[in-house]
Amino acid sequence: MIKVSKSKIKQYLVQQALHSEESWWLSRLIFRKVKKLFGGELKAMFTRAAPMTPDVWHFFRIALDIPIMTGYGQTESTACGTSTHAPDMSCGTIGSPVATVEIKLIDVPDTNYRSEMDQEEICIRGPTVFKGKCRSLMSRHWQVNLLRCQIGI
Repeated sequence: MIKVSKSKIKQYLVQQALHSEESWWLSRLIFRKVKKLFGGELKAMFTRAAPMTPDVWHFFRIALDIPIMTGYGQTESTACGTSTHAPDMSCGTIGSPVATVEIKLIDVPDTNYRSEMDQEEICIRGPTVFKGKCRSLMSRHWQVNLLRCQIGI
């Protein structure tokens, strides 16, 4: 931003780019150097772990002019239980379950994590989940390749 601040025209164009939804032409004009920092060949970005703030997500979306896919998962589920898809460019969603897994929300009886409180435990089942991670008292059907992970709100 130091180099940008020297030119009033560049300052204005950067602000326009950051405040618009689609600005591929401004992205190519203004953010070429940002793209080069990533090697210049970046085609897509995937985020997992903690969610990006909307401001950071929007900056990368405009600056790099690439799809940014977001997902949810843990190491035990090979880090991918859900994912957004390239056409979905909305921020703040973790997408839908990937093709190989099932996701179920369950009440945790000894806590206040219940559906009526809008908080339940997220269970992921499928061939990508490490075997033997189940601590559940649920039916045998759901105990095969099940991962009990975090509380969903």
